Amino acid sequence: MQKTQELCIALSSFASTDEARTVGEVLVAEGLVACFSIVSGVTSLYRWNNALEHTPEALCIMKTLEQRLEQLERRLLELHSYELPEFVVLSAHSVSNAYVSWVKAQCDTNYIPPSS
Repeated sequence: MQKTQELCIALSSFASTDEARTVGEVLVAEGLVACFSIVSGVTSLYRWNNALEHTPEALCIMKTLEQRLEQLERRLLELHSYELPEFVVLSAHSVSNAYVSWVKAQCDTNYIPPSS
């Protein structure tokens, strides 16, 4: 295990598992996240336009590098259907060396996505 400030965990909720999967595939393909985990069946409670909302959502957990956060946020906002998408970033306190190496390889800033 190593203490690291490089690896970050980003969270965002989506209206459906299908939307989350579509966005996740883009973010992984573009090398902005190493892994995009989808937790379906989440219910979010929040106030919106002075009303208490109860909304079924898919919570997504994204593993990325600190150096990719700005690009990740910009791209997520482009792809997300919500007017105000959640984008919360947590720092990872300790991470296995092998996992950090894998995330670095996946989120390499020199990554060139395959042409369509």
